[in-house]
Amino acid sequence: MDFIYSWDDSFERYTNNINYKGEFTITKLDLQKQIISGTFWFDVQDPKTGETRKVRDGRFDVIANF
Repeated sequence: MDFIYSWDDSFERYTNNINYKGEFTITKLDLQKQIISGTFWFDVQDPKTGETRKVRDGRFDVIANF
């Protein structure tokens, strides 16, 4: 699975595999407003350096089209 991580208007693409773990949790599903909310964390390998990157305490609110 590929992850795209953004900060300061720049983007980095990382690839995850069985050696790197993560979690994606839906914490709220509002069918009336069509909003999905949740949290995530994951570890990936930096393709340039080979170092492990740890992304923690991520959250999202997405407007969905059900």
